[in-house]
This record gives sequence, structure tokens and C-alpha cells, in this order.
Amino acid sequence: MGPGAPPGEGWSRVYFGADCCQTLLPTVAVLRSARAQVPSGAAFTLLTPAVDDAGLAHVAALLRELHAGDEVTVADYGVLGLVRERTGLVPVLGTLLTRMLRDPRIPPAAGAFPPATDADRVLRQASVTSPAFRSLLTALGVRRVELAPVAQGFDMDFAAMELAPTLHAPFAPVTGGRVCLFAAMGQAPEHRFEVGAGCHQECRRYVAATTDAEGSMPHARLFTAGNTVFQEHPRDVASRSFAALDVPGARLVVRDAPLAPWAWSTEDRSVARRWLDGTA
Repeated sequence: MGPGAPPGEGWSRVYFGADCCQTLLPTVAVLRSARAQVPSGAAFTLLTPAVDDAGLAHVAALLRELHAGDEVTVADYGVLGLVRERTGLVPVLGTLLTRMLRDPRIPPAAGAFPPATDADRVLRQASVTSPAFRSLLTALGVRRVELAPVAQGFDMDFAAMELAPTLHAPFAPVTGGRVCLFAAMGQAPEHRFEVGAGCHQECRRYVAATTDAEGSMPHARLFTAGNTVFQEHPRDVASRSFAALDVPGARLVVRDAPLAPWAWSTEDRSVARRWLDGTA
């Protein structure tokens, strides 16, 4: 299975891999095949998750299959170290390391208004606004960071921070862990919820609609996919989030499903806008 046709003209980069669970990482053979299926002229980004020692060794093998200029999105500082050891690869700080409040209790309309207080402004900022953290990223060679839509919106000056932002839409990770509900199904009671338990990657094919027992967030579309709970944001939230990233190099990545192995992206704002407006 390849990346499929892009959503239209102007979609110029292919994403492939797994950014939430190391069990979903491709084998070396699958990555080699996937890399060969990238259309001519399209750039390539490998998504990687947080990993344990075995996963780190596996990622090291995957990196050897990449080409000079390929990006690697990281959710683990050990993986970032491996990327830096491979000349020509471009590290990108993944969504899980670009920390900010992603709370599904925040109503979708919250970001439609400018921040009224300093507290509002803080809720619209991520870890990259910390000068100390930004200095660390600079030292580690990171020039691009990835984000997910948030209802409260963004209030960050990426041009001043000299960082290029990428927005993944429409799904945003809310919370996750090392054990997996899907992998536990069908297991003997004593083997349920084991860290690193084997699975058949059911989460690639199915998601579980997740409800709020207290009924405090009827607006939120929540799904459990594998080891992660995602919120699917309406396009107006994603649109406002992307509009706040109005800097050269800003990129939109469109995910068909929370854990879809393939995705397309664009840095053409008019192309991104058409998708966000539903007119692509």
C-alpha cells in the first residue's frame, strides 16, 4: 500500500511511519518499499514515536534506509540523537515533544477571539516559546516543530523564534501511554495491558469512539486508537490554528485517520486554505 494520490496539486511531501506507538513502526523491508513508492519530486518525512531500547535499535536500522534531505519527526530524544549522527537527515520536533495544552474540554469557539488576558495568551503557547528550550533545539539542529490543532488557538511568533511550524489536521493527540486497549483484547487476563504486548495492528483499521461520562464536553469528538486518545477537530478550529502560523515554511499535514501510516502535506498556503475550507 502506497501513499495514494495527493489531495490535489501543490501537495509536495509524503509522511510515512508511526508517531505514537513503536509497535506500528515499519520493518526495514517495508520502509525500503515505501521510500521507493514516493512519487518523483515529492519530499519524504519518516514519523517516529517514543521508543524503548529495542525500539531505538530498530529506528537506527530504519534511518539507514533514508536519503539525504529526508526529514525524521521525533518524539524521543534518543531518536533525535540517532538522527543527528546520520549526515544529511533533517530532525523535526514531533507533536508529542512540542508541549502545550490540548484539552478537549475547551469549547471550539474559544480560539475565535483574541486573548483577553496574559493567562489566555499562555494557554495558546507551546514549550518552544521558552528561550532555554529553544536554545536547546538550536544546539540540537532542530529548525522545524510540529503541532496539532487546539481549540484555544495559537499565539506564538514563529518568525521571531526562527522556527518553521507544521500543523497536523484534523486529529490531535490528547493523552496516551505504553499499554494498549486494542492489543489487550482477546488476551488471557494475566496478559492484558502488558507493556510491549504483541498485536495485529488493529488500530490501523479500527478506532473506538470515546465518550465523556460526565457529559462536560458534548462538542468533543474523541477516539481511542491503539495506545492514544485523539480529538478530531472541526475544520474551523484547524483553519484558525493554521492561520496563526502565517510564516514562510508553514506546512499543513492532512491525516485520513488518527494512526494512518501515510499522509500528504503542503507548504502552499492557498492549497492548504482550500483543504481547510472544504473546497479542495
